[in-house]
Amino acid sequence: MIIEQSEALQTEPDFSLLARKLCQPHFSLGGDGLMIIGPPSQGGNFSMTFYNNDGSIGELCGNGARCLIYYGLHKKLCTADGTVVIETDSGLVSGYSPDYDQPQKKWEQFTVHMPELSCFQELLLGIDARQLQHFFPVTPDKPEEKTCPVLASPPYPCIYMELGSPGVPHLVLPLPIQAETSSPDGHSFSDSTEKIFRQLRPIAHMLRHHPKLPKGANVNFYQITGTHSLDLYTYERGVEDFTLACGSGASCTAGALMAKGLLPFGTASIRTTGGTLQVSCDLFSPLSQTENRIPVHNIHLSGPAVIVAEGEVFVP
Repeated sequence: MIIEQSEALQTEPDFSLLARKLCQPHFSLGGDGLMIIGPPSQGGNFSMTFYNNDGSIGELCGNGARCLIYYGLHKKLCTADGTVVIETDSGLVSGYSPDYDQPQKKWEQFTVHMPELSCFQELLLGIDARQLQHFFPVTPDKPEEKTCPVLASPPYPCIYMELGSPGVPHLVLPLPIQAETSSPDGHSFSDSTEKIFRQLRPIAHMLRHHPKLPKGANVNFYQITGTHSLDLYTYERGVEDFTLACGSGASCTAGALMAKGLLPFGTASIRTTGGTLQVSCDLFSPLSQTENRIPVHNIHLSGPAVIVAEGEVFVP
């Protein structure tokens, strides 16, 4: 959700409260977050402050930035060649549409050049497995759900990354359950993911608040499905649940897997519940070279975006 800050306002609204009101699922417009557009001060076309739907401020939203590329082009807030430069709390973010100079084509795909990584660290994170059972209460009418789902035993091998500076914190780890994400019996990907979400929430919640992570972290569970493809499930800070897609999470996950040699360098296709994203990046330094622990750079995130509606909303 995007709101352009008006210079006519005598006092600045409480945007944190506004995000909680407007982004509340089922009771309002709904959304993962609110982006406030303001005047530039660092050479960009405009500034963006991102509020999660719980009212907290996020450093950056990758998919939000991709949507803002569309917004910038739509509002003609761009350079002459169609590049949109956004000032964020994590640094400058630029992007474009490959169809910008083709007026006969509808803008559908948008690419964002993400900020550089400021942290890349391999961790082994343990959690108290006994606490998992508290998330799965016994229900007499559903005896088949008496036990906690079979999950891979902790500790979990993770990669901790921060995108930008100050960085958006992300954990990347393999899916710790045996799950088929594409069912042969006709069920959609979104149908199968809801079951996966129910099983993963306890682990995701505990890792997101892990004591070894002072800033917390978005938690990205991946499952490699092909040479250049994977499925991704992201539990986000500020939303405190799984979301349909996370652009910064997709960017970090693809970069981590390429750095580890689990995916070849180039472009990875990442399937999320909300759709498919493409991420590409370059090798910056091999992991074996300890003098530089940032192995990848030049991360690009691409995918579709649409303007759903424009209008006014009354907030009492």
